[in-house]
Amino acid sequence: MHCRKKRIVKKLIALMFIVALFVAGCLIYDVNKRFPDPVDVYSYTYDNPAEEKGLKITPIECRVYRYSDYEELYDYSGAMSGFNQDNRPDSMRAVTFKVLFENMTQEDITYETDSFMMVAKNSGAHNGVLCEEGFNKSTIKPGEKQTFTLSTVIAEDSIVKKKWMDKLDSETYYLVYWWYPQVKRLEYEVSHE
Repeated sequence: MHCRKKRIVKKLIALMFIVALFVAGCLIYDVNKRFPDPVDVYSYTYDNPAEEKGLKITPIECRVYRYSDYEELYDYSGAMSGFNQDNRPDSMRAVTFKVLFENMTQEDITYETDSFMMVAKNSGAHNGVLCEEGFNKSTIKPGEKQTFTLSTVIAEDSIVKKKWMDKLDSETYYLVYWWYPQVKRLEYEVSHE
């Protein structure tokens, strides 16, 4: 009698497990059917700037620095403010992006400069960006142009594998600002001037 109860309990557990797998499979299928991978990817360059709701967004330049060189160039270290200097590895890199925003409308446009995500094409590195000018939101008047420098930091092993660290200055970078249902991104090649 005791063995019979054990068999029934085992069969019930197995049945519950099968039902749970079936429900999970149905949920995954449902989500993938509702939200398929984006098929349209739009890349914008200096010669072909993006335009979103009257705001023209032009990628200007991208630079990769050793972090110590970056600190010397930028007083406000937006990408790393608050990072402990003692724990900073020598291999750490800072990537800066200059972006030109131009208001093409007759109304003020408020834009969040840190709404971009940096993605590197080959290494797969990705990270959020911060505005070097020290603010996240900017109001752009009609006809006005504003240039911002956005920056991010790439650290070995936490963001990118060691083999990619020396290749970061020959990488293609994207600042992605729209993920779904289309991918919209600004495309940068690293400036070596």
